[in-house]
Amino acid sequence: MNYIFKSNGTEGMLDVILSCTLIFMLMSALVQVDSQSQQEVTLPDMELSQSKDQNQQGGDDSIGRVTISLKKSNQDLECFIDDKQVDYQSLESELKSMQDISHVALRREPGVSCGIEDQVILTCQELGIHQVAIVLKSVN
Repeated sequence: MNYIFKSNGTEGMLDVILSCTLIFMLMSALVQVDSQSQQEVTLPDMELSQSKDQNQQGGDDSIGRVTISLKKSNQDLECFIDDKQVDYQSLESELKSMQDISHVALRREPGVSCGIEDQVILTCQELGIHQVAIVLKSVN
């Protein structure tokens, strides 16, 4: 008597699933969790309504937000904080002198290298400004 076994490929997948289940069960038994770090951590609430465009907001909502623009004219680098032109070398001291900056929007023209943009981001991080948004295209 000849028996013919027809397979549609699911038998191999069952073996894989059972093997993975066994491996995960064994690995979860081996993982040691520190009892001090098992406490639940509650993250602060996030106000999503404050993520609107700065031009659409009015009043005190725009306090703490500045725009840094980097432009290349001829071979010189021009740097602006909002509408005020500053020397690139004094950018860090200008940001230090401003009070309560929590968010920086960073714009650069295509002629300005990414390395300069990275330096501005690192400067902001050193000053305690951790929210830096890179603006790709202005909407008019």
